Amino acid sequence: MSDLEGCEAIVALRARLDGGSDYSSFAEPPFRRLSLALDDPAATELDRSILLRHALRYGSLNYIDGLSLNYDSVSKDTRAMVGLRQSGASIHSLTADPWHPEWLDVSMNRYTDESAMKASRCRFFNDEDLPGDPFLSVMNFKTYKSPGQRDAIRTALSMPAGSTIAIDLPTGEGKSSIFVAIDKVGFASESPRQYRGTTLVIVPTVTLALDHERNYGDGKVHPHAYVGGDVMRNDQIRQQIDEDDQGLCFASPEAVVGPLRHPLRNAASRGTLRAIVVDEAHLVDAWGTGFRTEFQTAAGNFRSWKSRCPEVSCFRTILLSATLSKSAELTLIELFTPDEKLRVVGASRVRPEIEYWTAKPSDLSTRERRVMEALMHLPRPVILYVTRVDDAKDWFRKLMDVGFGRIRVLHGCTQSNEREQVLQAWSEGRLDLVVATSAFGLGIDYPHVRTVIHACVPESFDRFYQEAGRAGRDGCGAISLLIPAFEDEHVAKALSKRVVISVERGYERWTAMFHNAKQCGHPKYSLRLNVAPTNQPNDIDMIGERSIDWNARTLSLMARAGLILLSGSSEKFQDAQERQNNPSMDIVVKDESHLQYTTWQEKVEPKRKEIMQAANNSLNLMNKFAEGRSCPSRMIANLYSTATRVVAVECGGCRLCRAVSSKRITGQLIPKFHSPWRLEGLITEALIHLWGNQQLLVVFYPKYNPSRRNVREFKQVVRKLDKWGLRIFVQIQDPPKWLLDSITQSVISRPWVTLTDTNYVPEKWILGHRLVAFGELAHIRLEHLRSNASKQGTIMMIPEGTPDASRPDRTLAEVLSCKAVSLQEFLSLVLR
Repeated sequence: MSDLEGCEAIVALRARLDGGSDYSSFAEPPFRRLSLALDDPAATELDRSILLRHALRYGSLNYIDGLSLNYDSVSKDTRAMVGLRQSGASIHSLTADPWHPEWLDVSMNRYTDESAMKASRCRFFNDEDLPGDPFLSVMNFKTYKSPGQRDAIRTALSMPAGSTIAIDLPTGEGKSSIFVAIDKVGFASESPRQYRGTTLVIVPTVTLALDHERNYGDGKVHPHAYVGGDVMRNDQIRQQIDEDDQGLCFASPEAVVGPLRHPLRNAASRGTLRAIVVDEAHLVDAWGTGFRTEFQTAAGNFRSWKSRCPEVSCFRTILLSATLSKSAELTLIELFTPDEKLRVVGASRVRPEIEYWTAKPSDLSTRERRVMEALMHLPRPVILYVTRVDDAKDWFRKLMDVGFGRIRVLHGCTQSNEREQVLQAWSEGRLDLVVATSAFGLGIDYPHVRTVIHACVPESFDRFYQEAGRAGRDGCGAISLLIPAFEDEHVAKALSKRVVISVERGYERWTAMFHNAKQCGHPKYSLRLNVAPTNQPNDIDMIGERSIDWNARTLSLMARAGLILLSGSSEKFQDAQERQNNPSMDIVVKDESHLQYTTWQEKVEPKRKEIMQAANNSLNLMNKFAEGRSCPSRMIANLYSTATRVVAVECGGCRLCRAVSSKRITGQLIPKFHSPWRLEGLITEALIHLWGNQQLLVVFYPKYNPSRRNVREFKQVVRKLDKWGLRIFVQIQDPPKWLLDSITQSVISRPWVTLTDTNYVPEKWILGHRLVAFGELAHIRLEHLRSNASKQGTIMMIPEGTPDASRPDRTLAEVLSCKAVSLQEFLSLVLR
């Protein structure tokens, strides 16, 4: 029986609330969540009342105006708190009032909770007109979520060995499927035997690593998420990497440059480190400059490992983000591709699902009352974001005291086992509310979040948009509510000031490290990171963890200024304890004047100011948004657009656009990806010989179905063409089923893409050699077969007796000048 929805779901839900035994399954989250909570011992009266309010508002806005339901387990006081009231004669017949508090702009002709409660579709996924490629079935998909996801996966799989790319794709459109495709399908230029090995995914939080492991683990007994402190789990991952049988590995940058460094380096040397994916790559800029330097210094390790790789199996580097700002893109270029152009592709757009509401600043007690009121009225699930760990703990205690039961807290100090429990409960719909710092949410794909509340002012507009973007990932309406207090400005300003080392202190640290360096052959040096900056009394004993971190920051700043190249943690120390006691970094000198203080003033100081200014600009944007001075969607598009990459704009609703609806920005077309590479394998001499100098072979297949033997042989041919380097299949005007099935079944787990078209238009197809199959209704002109202007090697399969569309009185076979064979001859040519 299919899940109930609409009026049928309301009838079933009414029976459940009346105490009946109807335990129907509900398709729509508001009904399903309430039904599950009725049997959840952790759910309190307050939890169930708020969920009842959600179901009533959702049903009223979508199906039955003024919907009421009977429920006898809500006290009078609770009804008043959550906006429920008696409807009709029975005291148990309840309906839900719209919510629009006086502390929000009441001049707007719109209820505050309306968009999120109604959850209308704002963004569409899994378009039936967007068929999937054969390999998607290996990933348990049938179609792509969006054209952007399709082009992103195809672009990633077409990467040549050793290349680097940044992919910018909107939240909710399946960036994670890119590294899953790499693991399960492989790159176009790989042979099947190269599929063993490790695809490393660098993630910013343990929470995200565990979430990825749960969603994308391959069912094997060994783990995929490297979690600090879990000795047994981590030993197993290192062993699996050594045995080239790890597959996906999710790890923090600290683990990658620390305990995982040697297994990964050795895998790179063997050619079995297949790819390095940096998830949430914008954090290399946002976090790596300040408190987590490993985000930036890891780039040096990658460069060192790449120098050890066999050329044909050098790992690819993929930088994934949904919010790649100009500053973040520049940082990635400086660290990952300092001597070449970083290829950046994307189909980015401002999220249209989110409606933005902002309160005016108040004192702390007033803010607390406002947050409580919002939590009583807004739809579930909801995330309450704060900035500081202590604030998260404090809010959690207060909300538990008020009576919330389906609630948890997650912050940077939460233990890994507790994080795992929170994630599991969150993904299963057993939590309605999570109190969190920015440690929660990055990349976590729970689609049905309806509400995000900020009881703080984030230190950057980038962070705010990231966190607000946890809502509405299912493509339906959601709400972002900012409730600031006066003291937030001080906290945000303090956090926004990226602590970038001064030129004077940086120069002191650099000269101290360099004069104690070990030369590894000019211009490469191995530097000790535990060197004190000077011999002054205050510095002579400065060899602790904090000083080591400042030395690492100094090297990162120099790399971004172009003075040096980071080349990874030194391989001098093999023992883990010795590496911990004597941390080091290999570098390559790029500017021979690096020891001159004037060089630092001329090259390092401008970069230092640029970094600090970028942080200051983002805080200014945050304040501009909080004051309601600009449409946030325009601000978001401006933040993430560059000269070559335009972010499409659409406003889900804000103070300005609600006031003047005619000025509201509606949807714009998303730019298409332009893949920088051809989609093809390592083209062999056999394939070149097959289609000849014209790079064109015509195969005339019979109009009737061939014999079973010929079909079996054709499948063998397709598998052989795959080994020879073919990767693109184009179907025009319905080729016969035996031909289509033979191809898709033969390459189902291989990186082949399928294109469907009505006419022969190779200039708009993906670059790469291809097999093109025509149906009987296709119109083919002789000029299509006379030349191959696209210079893409092509095998054309055409029904026997097909006429020349430009001269129907003659068949194509009669006037062809290129290489042409029958199906039987084709089978013999390939299989001989």
